[in-house]
Amino acid sequence: MIVHEQMDRLMTLAGLARRMAAMLGSGVTLGRSLEVCAQEAGEGEFGQVLREVLDSVLAGETLSEALGHHPAWFEGVPLALVRAGEIGGVLDETMHGWAELLDREIDLIDRFHLYELILLGAGAAGEERAGPGKLQADTFEAARPRLAASLFCYAFGVMLSSNVPIRLALQTAADTLDSESADRVHALAQDLPERLEADEHLWEMLSGVPGLSGTVAELVRVGEETGTLDEMCLRAGDLLRDEAERELRCAVALPLGG
Repeated sequence: MIVHEQMDRLMTLAGLARRMAAMLGSGVTLGRSLEVCAQEAGEGEFGQVLREVLDSVLAGETLSEALGHHPAWFEGVPLALVRAGEIGGVLDETMHGWAELLDREIDLIDRFHLYELILLGAGAAGEERAGPGKLQADTFEAARPRLAASLFCYAFGVMLSSNVPIRLALQTAADTLDSESADRVHALAQDLPERLEADEHLWEMLSGVPGLSGTVAELVRVGEETGTLDEMCLRAGDLLRDEAERELRCAVALPLGG
């Protein structure tokens, strides 16, 4: 039930982001775009939230300020992207980036939940596991941090491509990671400007974060050196996702042992 509720919320937000991107990119005003989205959302909770956001915007607030009044629906990445879009005058593009990020999160949750159901249904979640059954369960658990790191890389890359300041992008993307890794990223982000001015490199800092060392850090190094950090982060996210999915597919294909 929790997974379904989470997916429903993400799909609702993705629909909003896509509609806003399409209308704003076609020259529809922000107020009218919000009005249309609120009408389509209906009379439920989300529709009411959008009507309140619209009222705040019509009263003179920026969209990011208006969204910030509703942290249960909008926080972290969307607020950072919307602020960047407002500053750069490219709100349609940052809305599109948010929609892509939400689609990626939906896809990861969907795939992960599918494999979880397959393994649980096949009996791999019993308390006493041995042989292939234990290998499947271990592979499944090992995939969790890798999928989280994939989402971190993708969120970080999307925000950078939308001109979100690197420190804010790091702090915001960190919340996709497990608690230990998130704490380390938050800590390095605190004094990031000073460390970069002292000729430290982001890839070196990330090397000490579980799940972001090795290939991820190396791709970040290439991105820093070539000015394509956003692209390299997106590539790292794709790599981690694909590797985790291959391992999960192999684990599901193994015969179960008891």
